[in-house]
Amino acid sequence: ENNGTAMAPYMMSVALYVACMAFTLMYPLLKNTGKTTSGLRMWACKASVMYTVSTLMAVIMIGVLMLVNG
Repeated sequence: ENNGTAMAPYMMSVALYVACMAFTLMYPLLKNTGKTTSGLRMWACKASVMYTVSTLMAVIMIGVLMLVNG
């Protein structure tokens, strides 16, 4: 009906994208602690943190939207 209903989902996805980009800038993705023996294991450790954080960000965003908008 108006422009706001179409813009809200777009801006939510942009907000999650920006939050993930900010997290990757702060979280040392390429720093190796020396304990890992393979590149795949290092990637799995870093990716598990990234997937967890991105899922939590999405859940928090949806939860806040449900609380505020009803």
